[in-house]
Amino acid sequence: MSFVQSQALPLALPRAYHLGKSTLPLEWNPLDQVSRLMIFKHLVLVAMLSTAGVSAQSSIFIPDKDASKDTCNSIPFGIYEHPKYPYPREFKYQTLVTAAQFGSFVPKVIRQLGFASCRTGVQSFSKITIWMDLTVATKLDKTFAKNLSAKAVKILDADNYYWHTKKDSWNSIGLEKAFPFSAGKSLVIDIEVKAAKFLTPSFAQSLKIIGGFHTSDRKVPRLYALGWGTKPPATGRLGSAGLRIMLSSELASYATYGIGCVGNGKVRLALGYDSQSLPKIGGQAKVQLANGIPGYPAILAIDFGSALRLPFQPIPLTAFPGCNLYVFLHLTLITVTDSKGGVTVPLGIPNSSSLLNLAFYTQYFQPEFAPIALRASNYGRVLIGR
Repeated sequence: MSFVQSQALPLALPRAYHLGKSTLPLEWNPLDQVSRLMIFKHLVLVAMLSTAGVSAQSSIFIPDKDASKDTCNSIPFGIYEHPKYPYPREFKYQTLVTAAQFGSFVPKVIRQLGFASCRTGVQSFSKITIWMDLTVATKLDKTFAKNLSAKAVKILDADNYYWHTKKDSWNSIGLEKAFPFSAGKSLVIDIEVKAAKFLTPSFAQSLKIIGGFHTSDRKVPRLYALGWGTKPPATGRLGSAGLRIMLSSELASYATYGIGCVGNGKVRLALGYDSQSLPKIGGQAKVQLANGIPGYPAILAIDFGSALRLPFQPIPLTAFPGCNLYVFLHLTLITVTDSKGGVTVPLGIPNSSSLLNLAFYTQYFQPEFAPIALRASNYGRVLIGR
């Protein structure tokens, strides 16, 4: 995999830039003043909503920060679907982080929820819904509904969801809404998924679990039901082997979701990020492309608004089978791939604390003309933090 790296550009850009070897724009196509003002107001609003009263401590890990410890478990995100050994694909799962476990970490909002994957690959779901709620309880009831109040907040609601995970690392599941937190309360996390499975390029023909996430060594409570078909049961099974959890209020991070399409090629267009350059205020977010057409134009789309819509739904591009539009085209940047079909576009992040917790989303496109086709990548989220 090879990438061309361009000169870093600030987020406040005209609509189209050329980001190839030249440092000068190939095409100036500036936004009109009304559009500039609308985007500026939107950025300020999102930053204000996301950063009001954030904690000095940005993250908490339950039971600890190690993302490689303890056994792997398929509940609630599923495992590789083996043709000979069918495994349940519907899961209802609740877990609890007590007020005592939060300790000195008292965020005003929770912006990220992460889990420690046992394998590198892609988790897929035909449907995923996540709720969060506050409670004074210190343990879960066996009835799912009794653990959630009328004030529970739906923080992710998506169909045909693809979540890219890395082995023995913390992987943010991609909340589309921040959750307001109050000190002295316990946190209930409710997860419901359908058609859950782990996608991997190869699989050993054995009964060994492929996929799954690291558990908490029986230090985190869980309530679960699996294989329930169309509707989950009212009650579940209680246990203490809940998954290891990461909760964050202002941690700089990248995450990738969705799935790309091939166009006239054979390999899916792939978007990623440079993990050595985290999106911290005053730093750079580096957006990478792989598997593109060598020496060919590519379009990077930046979306500042996806975090404001629920449920999240990709838009199928019906003229190009298998391709999806995951982002709104608020800003588009034009670049050129290298001889191996890769490129890196660095985006400069202003050194302003008002941008903490601002999330924006990115997706690459490469149009083809002989014959006419489109290559569209998966998409990713950039969360600006410390």
